[in-house]
Amino acid sequence: EPYRFQSELYLNRNGFECDMKLGKGYGLIPNAMTHLTDCILADKPHIATAEEGLIVQEILDAIYESARIGEPVRM
Repeated sequence: EPYRFQSELYLNRNGFECDMKLGKGYGLIPNAMTHLTDCILADKPHIATAEEGLIVQEILDAIYESARIGEPVRM
């Protein structure tokens, strides 16, 4: 069964609430799944570098460790 990913953006502009669906074809930003697929199919680099991925993983590890020990974890 195919996986479908749809991003939605909710914001307030000039007193009006806006609900926008983001994705390919909307001319805004590509959603993460669309971008990853495009990179694989076109053999082009992903917008996020390996270094950025490592930083995110270190933050996630610190969050889990903090939850485990019940106190802040310094990075």
